[in-house]
Amino acid sequence: MLRTSIAIILLFFACVHAEAAIIFSDNFDSHSGDECIVNGDTAPTGWDQWMTDGISASHDSVTHYSGEITETGRGGSGKSLKLWRHSDSWVGSASYAGSLLYTASGYAAFTIRFYAKMPTALNMYGGIGTKMFRLNTSGGEIYININPTGEEWHRGASKLQILTDTWRDILSESEMEAIWDGDWHCWQFVFDLTAGTLSFYADGTLMETVNHGTTGSWDSYMQHFPLGNAQCTYWQNSWQAFEVDDLIIATTKGETDPDDAEPTPARKLNNVTGVRVTLH
Repeated sequence: MLRTSIAIILLFFACVHAEAAIIFSDNFDSHSGDECIVNGDTAPTGWDQWMTDGISASHDSVTHYSGEITETGRGGSGKSLKLWRHSDSWVGSASYAGSLLYTASGYAAFTIRFYAKMPTALNMYGGIGTKMFRLNTSGGEIYININPTGEEWHRGASKLQILTDTWRDILSESEMEAIWDGDWHCWQFVFDLTAGTLSFYADGTLMETVNHGTTGSWDSYMQHFPLGNAQCTYWQNSWQAFEVDDLIIATTKGETDPDDAEPTPARKLNNVTGVRVTLH
């Protein structure tokens, strides 16, 4: 009887583990050459589209494309995806310049994980939110934004928010500032579209669970990753890049958990006293 019970338990865990799957991943290291956005460029391998008007800009005798996959990446090796910004580049017709689009469908539960580095000198002005990505689901669109809390905003004056029918907080101003420090941090967005919830983890620490109410399944696009909708935003007067590396999209959170040798929450998020749960 005991052997039978153990066998059933092992079989249960084996089945649960078997169901876990990576939907898509990109550490950006395997892209040939130094990929960047130019007119006519095809998307990097595995992606469907560069969201761009194919332009570059020059400031301080330095030229950048709005989106580039170049050395170095997280850990000081490989490559990362860099969204370069300076003053009024890119504003207006190139509002989505630098963002990638990925297509998947039929997933009701999934986790989007990436590491991001936001320099302390990276500032934004103009009072409009900056979209991190947008999901097209069978129940409607879901927006993840970095939104200002004032007309002119920067570190300490913005929140990470989710939009379905209204904006709901994921990170407060102080929590957003804690990961806007020039270091790499792990961002995990755990979606359950059966329950209509999002749980957000920073460096492995659960920061917020939001009941946003949108149900169904991920249906087609993840758009404008990792930054878009900045057409009315002006940036700092020096070249700064929002960097992203080691993206994993998986059916379970466990497949995306941080791989750092030393977890960062105790160092960077030690002001967090508990998890806020927002119910609507």
